[in-house]
Amino acid sequence: MKTDEKVLEKSMGGWAFYPFLILVGIVVARIIYNIAAGLPQSGNSFPITAVTLVAAVCSLLIGNGKVMERVDAFSKGAADPTAMMMVFIMLLSGAFTSVSQEMGGIESLTNFLLQFIPPNMIYAGILLVTSIISLSIGTSVGSATAMAPIAAGLAAQANLNLPLAISAVLGGASLGDNLSFVSDTTIAATRSQNVGMREKFNFNVKLVVPAFIAAMIIYTVLGMSSANAMPEIGGYNIIKMLPYFYIIIAAVAGMNMMIVLMTGICFSAIIGFAFGTLNIITFMDAVQAGMTKMTSTIFTAILVKGIMGVVEHNGGIEWLIHRLTSNVKSAKGAQYSVALLTFCLGALIRSTSAIIVAGPLAKDICEPYDVDPRRTASLLDIFATAQNGFVFWAGLTVDCASLVQGIDPIELVFYAIYPSCIVIVTLLSIQFNLFGGKKKVEKTVAL
Repeated sequence: MKTDEKVLEKSMGGWAFYPFLILVGIVVARIIYNIAAGLPQSGNSFPITAVTLVAAVCSLLIGNGKVMERVDAFSKGAADPTAMMMVFIMLLSGAFTSVSQEMGGIESLTNFLLQFIPPNMIYAGILLVTSIISLSIGTSVGSATAMAPIAAGLAAQANLNLPLAISAVLGGASLGDNLSFVSDTTIAATRSQNVGMREKFNFNVKLVVPAFIAAMIIYTVLGMSSANAMPEIGGYNIIKMLPYFYIIIAAVAGMNMMIVLMTGICFSAIIGFAFGTLNIITFMDAVQAGMTKMTSTIFTAILVKGIMGVVEHNGGIEWLIHRLTSNVKSAKGAQYSVALLTFCLGALIRSTSAIIVAGPLAKDICEPYDVDPRRTASLLDIFATAQNGFVFWAGLTVDCASLVQGIDPIELVFYAIYPSCIVIVTLLSIQFNLFGGKKKVEKTVAL
């Protein structure tokens, strides 16, 4: 699969990505200014939606064709069906979190968990629990929705670092996604390489387990260095905790995430009405507050998708694919190329879409060098999700930050512990040919 040379000649090449250069440039400038002015980076609110709007406007002003052609490309990108589905899920997530908090569910669950998790193990405990949930339900967004408010409550109660606690949620959500049999990234990666899910799992686990152990050690050390005396633990009510247990169980059972969240909202409302902590007015106020809290995330996601439509219109995606795949000369180079291509595409068009685009290319790149297709599927899955820890304008960092008041996506990038661990472990495995091997079995049809 090769990029049409005529298309490349008419494209802007790498300059098609200039809106993202503007976006990153403003953020870096703000960080440098904070350092020079002696302002703290953590907790220093950053108007990421406004900066994204600036980048979006710039994308419409300069590029190929007429302005209205770029406007049309922006509109088509922003109206992507996947993006619209994510908007609806974000609205439901915000409403569920707000209603459950209003009826006392988060406070009860936080106090319950503090009975068993000592303060110096809270970060590591959050990583472990989120990983198990994500492994079970196969969706990083759903795992973050369930765990981010709980992690925030634990951090506040134990007086710990909030961004660090939420970064453990992000890491656990990505980790479970790497191993889950029901994850959309797993399904996309295995089908693109025509291998079985269990075979890809066997490759992934060799990389994920060392990265998980390293992340657990880091979170434990950080927890010990910042641990305070045991906080005063309040009371809890098992019934008020039931909506969270329901969310996890229903998702594990395979229920659609939108249905899970809608029924979860109703479940929390019924409990709130029964205990007198909610009435119809406060319930509607909580739904409104939760949805409003998600607006910044939603606008940012829509703007980024629109910018990507313009980038594609200007030939940026074709240029990126051509640059990353045209000079491969060895098996090692093929694997590095697939890793970098998938990482970059994941940062631009989210993980599953990145695998769908990169999968056929990865197969063409790796097959001539006898790279095991199970290995290729593993690389696609790992690097498509690893970018979640390093991208502050879209993806899981934005999703996690939107679920917790007083935290910016940029803060989570500073604590990308598990994503850094899995990237390092996987790159080392490529460099030293660890767990790679040769094709030992015939390719099987993905289940």
